[in-house]
Amino acid sequence: MADLRFPLQRLPSDLHSEVLKAMELHEIIFYSLISKKACSMVMDLCLLISSVQVTIEKHPQIVLKFGPISINFELTVPIKHGRHLTTLDDVGVRFHVSMENDITHRFKYVAFFESNEEMSVGEYIQRLCLISHNETSYVAEFNIGEIELEVESLRDIFLKFRNIAINYYHVRRRRDRDREDELNEQDILSVQNAVKAFLPNVRQLKLDSAPLGENLSLQHIGMANLEELKIMNPRTLKLDDLLTLNVENCGIVSDEITLRDLNRFFKLWMQGSDPKLRNMSIWWKTAIIIDWNVLLKGLKAKEEAGEEGSKKFIIQNSHRVHAEIENDMGENKLAFSVFD
Repeated sequence: MADLRFPLQRLPSDLHSEVLKAMELHEIIFYSLISKKACSMVMDLCLLISSVQVTIEKHPQIVLKFGPISINFELTVPIKHGRHLTTLDDVGVRFHVSMENDITHRFKYVAFFESNEEMSVGEYIQRLCLISHNETSYVAEFNIGEIELEVESLRDIFLKFRNIAINYYHVRRRRDRDREDELNEQDILSVQNAVKAFLPNVRQLKLDSAPLGENLSLQHIGMANLEELKIMNPRTLKLDDLLTLNVENCGIVSDEITLRDLNRFFKLWMQGSDPKLRNMSIWWKTAIIIDWNVLLKGLKAKEEAGEEGSKKFIIQNSHRVHAEIENDMGENKLAFSVFD
């Protein structure tokens, strides 16, 4: 890329801009990776990038959405010690680039190239995020267990990101059919570092099977000022975790929440706790049968007509705010929705 024959950067700025506009989208993005000056010129175009989605795993992917068009960058680095990627500071990045049209469902490979610059994986992510504009949505997903993550580098690289998912997929090595090996300490540290890096500014957070360790709990996370929190397959989940929620929307997938705990949670909500909460959904992975006598004990709930196969009850708190408790039998799900 650095050996371009056409002296594009030597053109007058107005002509330079017109040439860039005539390029294909992926060519413009390639050009932004050449240098900081080239990136600045692409930034001036204000490309209509609706979203930037980054997935950090063994082969990191960066997807830039332009309306129905998606441009996918898959990054690889030379294998080190049997692993493809160790940290976001790794250099020698190779790109596999493809495009997809959501309307026509046409998919094609665009290019493969290897960087001549000593830029790291993290620096390339930063560069590609720079060419977006203020209205762009930034989403990052971290599949822990592949690479090591540090707090400061995450904050620097993902400065604009407000929607974060942290997944932990621990590989089971079956010495005993009913026993899982101990969690890898480095993986736990990476999970903690990712949560700590984003928690001060994140708006939407999803945790899937994430081991938080002794120094970080769901209560710490629940007390953060989040718009949305999704907790999937938590290793531990207690009533106290629910009582510390400071979120607008919460989704939980777990078998650890009991009907008695939920009854206690609803009673405390009626007394004025969790005033920020607007919606909470709970999915049980087992075929739980809801005992409404246990769930609604002491709530003075009023039953209303629900859709076929579902039950719906209305409760009211001390501030005369109403909430709806509904169960869809087909989905094994309980939904709690607040309304004025």
